[in-house]
Amino acid sequence: MTTTYENSSKNITTLLNGTIQSIQQTIPIPVQMGKPSADTKELHTQFGVLIGITGHVKGQLLFSGDHTAFGVIGKSMFGMELSGEMLNSFCGEFGNMIAGGLATIVSEQSVSIDITSPTLIEGDMRMTGFKRSLSIPFTIESTNELTIYLLLDQ
Repeated sequence: MTTTYENSSKNITTLLNGTIQSIQQTIPIPVQMGKPSADTKELHTQFGVLIGITGHVKGQLLFSGDHTAFGVIGKSMFGMELSGEMLNSFCGEFGNMIAGGLATIVSEQSVSIDITSPTLIEGDMRMTGFKRSLSIPFTIESTNELTIYLLLDQ
């Protein structure tokens, strides 16, 4: 019989792998994925998108990077430069695309999650209160870096 901890660990691994797969399926240009790693109990960001997760895994996804990196993704998807409110709107939608793809991918592995609407983060933000966090850095066009954080409540 599998223990709750083993189920939780398996679900988190499934979520981590699903996040990487969703990024690779969604972004239409080459993405260089970094190694996932455990992070500290406190997180700082200047710009990003936060999406809540409920279900078999509880926590949040944080997509963190600068405007330029998100803009490169937007341009690759829509063929034009995005700025101002259009860029902010795209960032929220980008978070939805990745998180929605993630929910679909993990459901195929019998892990059920729901996602919340995106929250845009701008300015100096410090986040605490999560039990564990994992980060997945990735690079687009060799110079534009973003990081996805899995902030876990379990």
